[in-house]
Amino acid sequence: MKNYAYFPGCSAESTGLSFTKSTKYVTDRIGFKMTEIPDWNCCGTSAAKLTNHELGQALSARNLAIAEQMEGSPDVVAPCAGCYQALQNARRFVRESDANRERIEEIIEQPYEGKARVVSLLEAFADEEVTEAVKAAALKPLRGLKVACYYGCTIVRPVNDESFDDAENPQSMDELLRAVGAEPVDWAFKTECCSGSQSVAMPGIAHRLIDRIFENAAANGAECIATTCPLCQLNLDMRVAEINKMRVARGLEPFDIPVYYFTELIGAAMGGRADELGTDIHFYPAREFLMEAELRGLKIANEERAAAEEAARKEAERAAKIAAAQAARAKKAKPAAEEAPKKKPTEKKKPAAATTLYQKPQYAEEERALRSAQEALAAKQAELNAARNAADKLRQELAQQAEELARVRLRADARAAFENMHDDASDHSDEADHKEPAPEGAEHVPGVDATHEEVMGHE
Repeated sequence: MKNYAYFPGCSAESTGLSFTKSTKYVTDRIGFKMTEIPDWNCCGTSAAKLTNHELGQALSARNLAIAEQMEGSPDVVAPCAGCYQALQNARRFVRESDANRERIEEIIEQPYEGKARVVSLLEAFADEEVTEAVKAAALKPLRGLKVACYYGCTIVRPVNDESFDDAENPQSMDELLRAVGAEPVDWAFKTECCSGSQSVAMPGIAHRLIDRIFENAAANGAECIATTCPLCQLNLDMRVAEINKMRVARGLEPFDIPVYYFTELIGAAMGGRADELGTDIHFYPAREFLMEAELRGLKIANEERAAAEEAARKEAERAAKIAAAQAARAKKAKPAAEEAPKKKPTEKKKPAAATTLYQKPQYAEEERALRSAQEALAAKQAELNAARNAADKLRQELAQQAEELARVRLRADARAAFENMHDDASDHSDEADHKEPAPEGAEHVPGVDATHEEVMGHE
């Protein structure tokens, strides 16, 4: 499997922590090697270029120049879509002309030739060898999980000679999640913009864009959304609660669609825990839904194995019946050539050694057919035993997952009860703060209906 130089990006240990954790979990299990670029710096993304175009290019180029000096000059993988685009633009800028290259080398004070390619993590995972490794490591396929693959507006754009997927209807993430048992839905907002950083400057516009993404995903039957960009993930995961409040105020149903990095879903199919993948630190609750999806996947797989077990049993019975019928026909067959001549009364012969019906050459074909049927029966029986063992193992895993889900629900109920108690206490406190003033002439008791200043004055 190919080795890469790894550019983490500034979000790796902050807003994109779930992406980092789930990526490490998955890559460790499939032998996907990434070596972090030493002494890397912020890529500058779009902000640096708005200040100074050359500065923006130089920030990204410095990382690529360091990677170029690593052993084998490996290609660079950048999980963040913004970093991926910034690094790609810097490489393209340097390769456009000698003047550009010399100017960048002057700024970063080191040579850079633009040899190594820049790829996104999604592109690297879309490699056939990697996809097959992901599929082989999926111990708990997410069977029946309907997911809307959201690529965002950056990862497949702009279109150029190094584009790895279609800019309007990309399929690489769909194929990856299909490999771990999920069912990607066909929807229209795969590459629509989520507003990016404008969600801070213009939240009203951002809310409308994000609402449309969720609306289309829900309309096409999606139970969750998968992303490949930390900023897209942040906008969808963090803003959905605000959008739901607005929808309820307008008399609309709120969305109940958690958002995951595609690596989190792959990691879950490999058996990763919430704390290993980062699904326990989302804004919108994501852990419990994914556990339920895993349980459903195990149940479907268990049902399919049970059906395979039943089919194997029926096939074994059929093979046994065929073998028995062939044996019965062989026993009934008595060719004339085999009939022994009548013995003469005076002739005494030494008794011949006993022979079985199938030792006679004319029955060799029937004997081979019987043995073949017996072997087929034994093979089907072995398949049946293997299916039973797999079903038993799945039942155990299902029970363990159910216990864990019950514990999670119990903690959630306890937390909700505590929050309700806190809300009730707050309500009582508010009522006390808004008590009607005592009528004139009523007895004034310090510490009961007096102000804090009055109480202090009495003391």
